[in-house]
Amino acid sequence: MVKKSSTNQIGRILIKEKSERLHPLYKYVKEIKDQIKASAGAVYVIQEDKVIGE
Repeated sequence: MVKKSSTNQIGRILIKEKSERLHPLYKYVKEIKDQIKASAGAVYVIQEDKVIGE
């Protein structure tokens, strides 16, 4: 069994925190998508030249 490095664990924590922080935005986009009966919706968030949500 291969153990995961602490770097991977830290990365997962950072991704989770960003996801939680952007959850209201994702929820809003989904609500609008449902209201207009769109078949899909997308969100791509860039901050300081880094993708922080998609």
